[in-house]
Amino acid sequence: MFRYRIIYCTFLSAAILFYIFFNGYLSFFTLIFVLLLPFISLIFLLLSIWKTCVKFNADSFAVNRNDEFKVCIYINNKFIFPIAKTQIKFNYTNVFLGDTKEEILNMPINSRSEQRVEYSFKSNYCGKIKFKILNIKYYDCLGIFSVTKQPNDEFDVFVTPNIYFIDTQINDFTTEFETNVYDKNKPGNDPSEIFDIRNYRMGDRLRNIHWKLSSKLNTLMVKELSRPIDEEVLIMLEMCANDRESINCIIETFDSLSNFFLSNNIKHRVQWFDIKNNQQRYKDITSKDDLSFLLNEILSSGFYKDKPHVLNCINNYLEESSFNFIYITSQITDELAEFYKKNQKISVIYINKESKNQNINNNVNLMGVNIIDIQPGKVQESLFGFTL
Repeated sequence: MFRYRIIYCTFLSAAILFYIFFNGYLSFFTLIFVLLLPFISLIFLLLSIWKTCVKFNADSFAVNRNDEFKVCIYINNKFIFPIAKTQIKFNYTNVFLGDTKEEILNMPINSRSEQRVEYSFKSNYCGKIKFKILNIKYYDCLGIFSVTKQPNDEFDVFVTPNIYFIDTQINDFTTEFETNVYDKNKPGNDPSEIFDIRNYRMGDRLRNIHWKLSSKLNTLMVKELSRPIDEEVLIMLEMCANDRESINCIIETFDSLSNFFLSNNIKHRVQWFDIKNNQQRYKDITSKDDLSFLLNEILSSGFYKDKPHVLNCINNYLEESSFNFIYITSQITDELAEFYKKNQKISVIYINKESKNQNINNNVNLMGVNIIDIQPGKVQESLFGFTL
């Protein structure tokens, strides 16, 4: 734009010299025309902007990893004059990975026309990609003036992980909603198991009186019934990784495993650490919709590199023996050995970029923890035929 202003100043200087040395109507009107020309160009530019609408959108808002999708910019100019040059600046950020890139599009806008510009994108990593127009700069036909607009137009595209078929054997997981596991701390209403026997209190049901024991002790004794606990799987999703390949593998392994459980009617819960809000979170997965909402939350929160957090916050579940624990992680630490001492119903899915069984903590290795080794890029091969 600076170059065009220099050119215009050169023409203006020439018009002034022409008027000075050649006094007459021609030189006078030439000078007036050169003086008014930028203002006329600016007025036409403002009127064109007033009649121009720009929209930012995508052809799909949820795509699989490595699938191509298109980002479209729609421009509609209803004015009779075109806009010589338009610069559209936008960026896109993978919220999950924290990567941001910027693009600049330069184009003219024709008069009374609708234009569509397409950008093709493909993401090698899953995550929530946020597209946003930063600003639109319109230039007049002389290139002297520019007007900048900030439309604040944005949208999100979710790049979902690939789901792999799992061929596995399941031990000890119940696929029905019946259970033989009962709460050891709280009574319930299940007559198939007795929780405790105590003295009769006012308001106890007569049918719960233990008549034989009451006749022997010569006082009324009441049976407290047990509270059944549904056996289910608790997936401890450790979002700690040192690189993109590892965290991508963690997400795809979890998604494949959760889909496998849903297809086999296995109740499961997911526990993860939300680094964005600095809190431990969990969610019960009973349907595909639950899993989709969970992936939305996870891909919007990001991952961490400092240290594992999930095992430090899992103590609330140790007293409930109904859980079968599955720990998905890329780092194995002493906390896992401590956890295993308290509850041995755990399988570890270890995302390992090195060769098999390398970088495994010695304490964990010596305790005989069931560790399933998975290498990034080989999720399906690694999950084939393993036993939970």
